[in-house]
This record gives sequence, structure tokens and C-alpha cells, in this order.
Amino acid sequence: MPQRPVVLITGASKGIGAETAKLFARNGYNICINYLSDEKGANSVVKACKDFDAQAIAVKANIARANEVSEMFLKCDEKLGTISSLINNAGVIGSGSLIENLSHKALSETFE
Repeated sequence: MPQRPVVLITGASKGIGAETAKLFARNGYNICINYLSDEKGANSVVKACKDFDAQAIAVKANIARANEVSEMFLKCDEKLGTISSLINNAGVIGSGSLIENLSHKALSETFE
């Protein structure tokens, strides 16, 4: 049986990333689900992907930190094989605000 293609999706513990992971699983991919803080959500997405007979793993990594990104790719390669697709979905969602009212920390996190 041929190796299934592998997709890594950042920010996939909920929302668009989670639904994208399920879509890829349904279409024959193995899935690496990246998350930053919602481990429970990421594990739920892993289970949903496995329901489509996909191999799936959750990897915690802050994509604003190069060393964590490197580790994420290594774990994905080790557990699932070579990545064939990458979906850069992770992002910071904050409350609505005028830019002049944003803190330096909020701006830095957004741009990272």
C-alpha cells in the first residue's frame, strides 16, 4: 500500500485549522496537528482524524520560536513521514482595538 501524504497544519486545535485537518484526513492524508495551548482541542482533532483512518499526531509548538518549529518538523517526520503539504493557519486573535491602543506585547506577538 502506498504511503499516505502528510500535511502539517499550524493552529489546528480549533476553528478553521481543525476543520482543515478533518478535511485532509477524509481525503487520505496523515495529519500533524500543531497547537500552542489547547491540548484538549488538539487531541480531539487527532481523534476525529483517526476516525477517517488517518494517522494523526498533535505537536505543541509556538511557531514564533524557530527552535520549536524545528522540533515540530522533526517530530512530524519521525512519526508520520516526510511532509508533503503545509498549512500555515496559526495566528493571534485578540479583541478589537485601534492600533494606537495596542500594547507593545500584543503587537509583537501578532507580528511574530
